[in-house]
Amino acid sequence: MICNSGTAFRARVDGRRLSFAELGIYNGVFVMRDDQTGSLWSHYTGEAFEGPLKGQVLPWIQLERTTFERLKSEHANATMPERSSMRMRSTPPMSGREAMGNQLPSDFIGTLPDEMGSLPYHTHGLGVAVADAHRFYALDRLSDHAVINDTIGRLPVVVFLHDGSATAAAYSSCLDGRTLTFEATLWEGHPAVRDRETGTVWSPQGQAVSGTLVGQALTPIRAIVTDWYGWKAYFNQTDVFEPKRSRK
Repeated sequence: MICNSGTAFRARVDGRRLSFAELGIYNGVFVMRDDQTGSLWSHYTGEAFEGPLKGQVLPWIQLERTTFERLKSEHANATMPERSSMRMRSTPPMSGREAMGNQLPSDFIGTLPDEMGSLPYHTHGLGVAVADAHRFYALDRLSDHAVINDTIGRLPVVVFLHDGSATAAAYSSCLDGRTLTFEATLWEGHPAVRDRETGTVWSPQGQAVSGTLVGQALTPIRAIVTDWYGWKAYFNQTDVFEPKRSRK
């Protein structure tokens, strides 16, 4: 992607620590190559699709996109990686979705399928994967939503949005054999959600912070804040969530 998405995985396979570098572009997203075996990996799925480790999948780590200032306010001991530990591009990509509009560099365009759907390339959203089912939540359409109760495939899910829908996360709505439904609330002056079944208050990170279920956590679902063009190219059968006034 053009600096509009991020994923995290545990970089170990069969006990061996791997290191990675950006190699090229496939379906509009960057391909990574590990230094140890030369295998090629998807940064969307963490799966090796070419090379000696083909078929191996790196364990996924949930990410929350945020600012460092907000992170420090919630976790005083939070740190940032040293710049020296990062592998930087030799030339910067096009900067800013506003500057790019619906344009992409030619080396990206050549990797995309012909049918890209109706959304502009740089529509920013949350792509959610549940087994073979995929759904894209366009964040600019959800600015008045804080909670979305939904079903993807056969799994009841909830999407939490915060910071004016600038970022989002998805969780299974199922806990201890029952399905919860959620609505927006405040907790200690901060945005939160409450389940209607028990009245428990949950943080945007899926942690129960007050009420009957305090101390429990919702199961995160694999999701990535990303641009439409990469998500659609990689998961061509994805659908797009259409907000309704009743879903708030």
